[in-house]
Amino acid sequence: MWVKLLIIMIVLWVLQGFLTVFQLMNLKKRIGELEKYGHVGMGAVKGRFKAGTMVLVAGNEDGEIVEAQLMQGRTIFAKFKPYQEIIGLKYWDVLAESKEKEGNLSQALARAIKSLEQKYEEEN
Repeated sequence: MWVKLLIIMIVLWVLQGFLTVFQLMNLKKRIGELEKYGHVGMGAVKGRFKAGTMVLVAGNEDGEIVEAQLMQGRTIFAKFKPYQEIIGLKYWDVLAESKEKEGNLSQALARAIKSLEQKYEEEN
């Protein structure tokens, strides 16, 4: 009985590894798609009891968000979806608004914006 349980655990562990690789490939693909618009900032917050959140933000030199993707979920089956609410807004407006709110989304968004700003500062 213990041997069967051990084999099942090992199979599930290997399966999780494969699915994690697919999720990382999806992340890399999304970043590549967003890089067409300019620099890309990424922010992620792990959730213990809440869903984890990852935000990808592409912006231009004028401080405008031109594209954004959001992934929220508890499992490796979570997928990126367009995050339309912030497209067209300025970095500093989104950053100020995210500081006023709490939660994983606000934290991930703030990290993504700071990452994006840092890339433009390094360029100049």
